Amino acid sequence: MRIIITALGLVALAGCKPPMGNHEFVDAQWVQDVPESADVSRQEEMGYLALKFSSDADLNAEGMNTLYSEASACPYDEDRWLPAFGPFTVPPDPADLPIWKSDAGGPVLKYVVYLPVAAEIRGALENGKSPEIGRYDLQVDPSDLCFVVEQVGYPWATRSEPVVVSSQRIAHALENRKPAE
Repeated sequence: MRIIITALGLVALAGCKPPMGNHEFVDAQWVQDVPESADVSRQEEMGYLALKFSSDADLNAEGMNTLYSEASACPYDEDRWLPAFGPFTVPPDPADLPIWKSDAGGPVLKYVVYLPVAAEIRGALENGKSPEIGRYDLQVDPSDLCFVVEQVGYPWATRSEPVVVSSQRIAHALENRKPAE
């Protein structure tokens, strides 16, 4: 009987989180720095890719706390992750008006995730740490990347479907190095 009550409680709690929504890649641009609000402890010499994506979910909504991003080479592999910062809201651009509508009838909102152009590859969590298991450099090997948005919380995390960024879009962003708007 206790097991049934516990299981029902966990199912009820799982429904408390807002849905992560559907995410779609929009654009990649090279930027020298991430915004100060990213609170990144180090700056990468080679800069970052600003990976813009749209979502039919409001990632700033109440209950959407403790969101973060993870990236990897495609297909997405949580045991070989690349550092990613975000998601951050992209300010509305008058050129984007009128605002798009999602299949669910709500507005499509834009966000950005920042990924260093070159950095370490981290492995699966071991003894509370993620060991460095290699390095990557998108200037040398602009392979397809995937990133997810994850919401941490009790009793388990909620993760979006991977958003794919093609190697062609990455190479194009690195060839056209200019600040993202």
